[in-house]
Amino acid sequence: MGQGPAEDTPRIGFAYTLGAGAEGCPDAQAVQDAVAARLGYRPFVPHAKRRVVATVNKHEQGLLGAVRLFDGTKLVGEREVVSETSDCFELSKALELAISIAIDPMSVTRPAPPPVPDEEGPPPPPPEAQVEPSRTVAPTTIVIQPRAAGPAPARFVPPVDPDEEGPPPPPPSSTGPEVDVARSTEALSFPWSFSAWAGPTLVYGPTPRLALGGTIGAGVRYRFLSVGLELHRDPPTGMVVMGGAGAVWAERDIAQGMVCGHFSVAFGCGTAAFGVQAISGIGFVDGDVFPFVPYLSAGTRGGVEIPIAPWWPVLDWFFLRIYADLEVPMFQYEAVVGPLDSRVWKTERITLGVGSALVVSVP
Repeated sequence: MGQGPAEDTPRIGFAYTLGAGAEGCPDAQAVQDAVAARLGYRPFVPHAKRRVVATVNKHEQGLLGAVRLFDGTKLVGEREVVSETSDCFELSKALELAISIAIDPMSVTRPAPPPVPDEEGPPPPPPEAQVEPSRTVAPTTIVIQPRAAGPAPARFVPPVDPDEEGPPPPPPSSTGPEVDVARSTEALSFPWSFSAWAGPTLVYGPTPRLALGGTIGAGVRYRFLSVGLELHRDPPTGMVVMGGAGAVWAERDIAQGMVCGHFSVAFGCGTAAFGVQAISGIGFVDGDVFPFVPYLSAGTRGGVEIPIAPWWPVLDWFFLRIYADLEVPMFQYEAVVGPLDSRVWKTERITLGVGSALVVSVP
C-alpha cells in the first residue's frame, strides 16, 4: 500500500499539464513518484485547498516548465525553468525539485529519505541523476532561472556553500541545457485581489427606530491592506409622538469609504461617510416636510471574514463577512412638534450598526 502523509506533513493537491511539443516529458504519475521519493512521503490528496499546478510547454526551440502554488484561488508563488532544447530530462529534474520545495521547503535541510513504497508493487528505483540541494538553501524560497548556453556542454548545477568543504562537482553532462537553482531571500509574492459584497444591516441613530437596511460595495486588497467603497440605505423609519399629535420619519442614503487592515480572518477599518438624510412628518412646527440635509460622519469598523467552503474549489471565492460599525455624525437634527414647541426626536450623537455580507473575492 502507498504511504500517505503523516499528520504533520503538508497535504496538497496536484495538477499537471503537458502542452503541445512536450509529449515526451514524464507524465503526472511519474512526476508524483519522483516528488514523493524526494520528500519521503506522498503529499498529494484530492480536493485540497492548497495545490500545485505544474505545466510544460514548447518555448521557442526548447521547453518552458512552470510551477505555481495556489492557496485557494490566490497565487502565492511561481517558479519557471527554461530549457533551450526539447530534451526533457534536465528540465523535469529541476521541475521536480521546484515542486518538492513548494510543497515542503524544509525538505531541503533533511537527509535523503528512504524510497517511498509504490502503491502496486516494490519500491521504485531511485530517480536518475538525483541532485541533492545544499543544506544552506533558504528553506522558504527558491528561484529556478535559465542560464545562457555557453560553449561548453551544459549541466545541472546545484547550489553550493562556498564555506563547506566537499568533493568536486560532478563532470558536465553530455546532454541537456544548463539550469541554475539559485537561492533567494525574497518573500513569496501575494497578488492583488478584488472583491464585491452585498448584505443586510441594522442601524441605530439616524432614524427614530432601528432601521433594517442594506449595503453593496466593492474593494481591492494587497497583502494585509484593503480599500473599499460601499453604498448604504436606511429606509424610512418612524414613530407617533405627542399622543398622536404628530409623527416623524427619517431615512438615510450614504456612500462610505474605508481603509482596512487584515489579520487572519479578522479585520479593522477606518471609515468616512457622506450622503443625505431626510426627515419628514406630521405636526412639525416648521412644516410637514423637513428638507434633505447633509450627512457626514467618521468612524470605525471591525469584524471577521470567514471562508464559506475552502475545501470545495467551486466555492473558495466566497466568504461570509460579519461586522459592527461605530460612526460619529458631524451634524445633529431634531424634530419639534406642536404649539408648545416640544422636541420629540433628535438624531443621536453616535450611530451604531451591525451587518453581514456575502463576499466574492477574485484574485
